[in-house]
Amino acid sequence: MANNRIQKIYPDAFQSMHNLEELYLHQNQLEHIEYTAFIGLSKLDTLNLCGNIISTIDPSAFVALHSLKSLNLTRNNIQELQANAFTGMQNLNNLDLSRNRLTTLTRYQFSPLKFLRKINLAFNSLKKIRDYFVSLPHLTHLLLKGNKINEINSNTFIALQRLEMIDISGNDMKNIQDEIFLNLVHLLEIMTKLIRHLIRSKLTPDICLFSHLNSSEIVSIPNRALKHLAALKIL
Repeated sequence: MANNRIQKIYPDAFQSMHNLEELYLHQNQLEHIEYTAFIGLSKLDTLNLCGNIISTIDPSAFVALHSLKSLNLTRNNIQELQANAFTGMQNLNNLDLSRNRLTTLTRYQFSPLKFLRKINLAFNSLKKIRDYFVSLPHLTHLLLKGNKINEINSNTFIALQRLEMIDISGNDMKNIQDEIFLNLVHLLEIMTKLIRHLIRSKLTPDICLFSHLNSSEIVSIPNRALKHLAALKIL
């Protein structure tokens, strides 16, 4: 159903499609996602809504998608997410919200997504990053590239002990707060092992570096900001 001119998903449109596992609605003209849009899709694994003109999503719009693992909302016009937009999506692994118009998030925005592993918020208009991710203990990839971020709270990453990669390049940060990378021990171990493996294999490391601080115009780094990155190879 991709690459059409679909403008609206009518209530209960998929109600009888109980065995559907993948739904591709990208490159259509959807503007609004209603809370009744996906009723009946209890086995859906993958939902692609990228490249529409979605600006609003009803609260609990995805509540029927208990089995969903991947949700792609990139390249839409989303400026704000309802606090309970992701209710019922406890099995989601991958959420792509890149290239929208998001300006702010809330602390409990992603709290229903207990098993989320990757979230892509790149190329939005976010300015401040606080402890929005405290409810995501399984998160391994966090992409914040190309926003307007000028401030990251010191406990933003404190609960993300399984994090393997952070990309915060291309933002407006001038300073890095003290001990901002505290508790990212798992990330350092994973990257160290990967780099050592590449060296042993005599391969050229072609990896997405974990912090990506380039193009961020940083002018000040406190003494203890990088204190816990003893295993870091590349910065």
